[in-house]
Amino acid sequence: MKTSHIVYKVDDLHQAVKEYKEKGFVVEYGTKKNPYNAIIYFSEGPYLELLASTGMPKIIKRILCLFGKSRLADRLNYSDNDLF
Repeated sequence: MKTSHIVYKVDDLHQAVKEYKEKGFVVEYGTKKNPYNAIIYFSEGPYLELLASTGMPKIIKRILCLFGKSRLADRLNYSDNDLF
């Protein structure tokens, strides 16, 4: 089994990016507009993903539940640390 990346949950993405940059890491935001994650790549092996939220809208999580995917919705809610 191979690991593609490791997810590290953070409360404040911008603060986490700042701290990792201060430690000498090169950090890239996942998107330029309204980022919810950032990536730290290494020369080899898995990368590190700093995750503030999944970016999944609440309405989509509700729809997942309606289609029998409540376990996935629960996992997303756990990652986002919110309730519908």
